[in-house]
Amino acid sequence: NWEEKATIRLLTSHTTDAALNSAKFFNTYGMNYSAFLTASEDGSVRAWSSQDYEQIMQFQVYKYKCLSLDTHPTELKCVAGFDDGYIRFFDAIKQKNEGRCSPFGEDDPVSTVKF
Repeated sequence: NWEEKATIRLLTSHTTDAALNSAKFFNTYGMNYSAFLTASEDGSVRAWSSQDYEQIMQFQVYKYKCLSLDTHPTELKCVAGFDDGYIRFFDAIKQKNEGRCSPFGEDDPVSTVKF
């Protein structure tokens, strides 16, 4: 309400009809915050602050479901498996998709990944 000069807090989330398929603590050693990642059937991998549970980052792959994820043990990177048969690599520092590969052939869902 502009007249009252009130603030509205906008919250983010995965889409309401999408299942949450994976969650993992994100190693942020040496930084002054901690985070966790979630992977969902809406095709997104999202990073959340462990202090206030606000979304701090999102990687989106349209048209495909994210089935699994894992985090690098020492770097701010993660890997995610999708239902199109691709494993995608994400870099949290650069906030970008670093690449993808399809080790089992396209259209074979990647239900488990591990660094």
